[in-house]
Amino acid sequence: MDSLLQEMSDWRDEMYASISIGTEFYSGDRKWRCTDKGTRTIIAINIDNDDQSLYNGPPYAVAEIVFDEYDLEGIERIVLKD
Repeated sequence: MDSLLQEMSDWRDEMYASISIGTEFYSGDRKWRCTDKGTRTIIAINIDNDDQSLYNGPPYAVAEIVFDEYDLEGIERIVLKD
């Protein structure tokens, strides 16, 4: 069990390090964009809406949501291909 906990912790640390402001990622079935990064948190907006004007900011016309260190275990970063 300890190895599973360590693997989850390593994944969380890797995800946190790979996300910066503007990075897009999935959590569950929703797409998010990082708008700020704290010491142990990621702040993001949901970007599933077709109306792109909602994402002009800050301030944004949509709610910013805080992902804490435990939420980061369940995210998948979007890798853009050239």
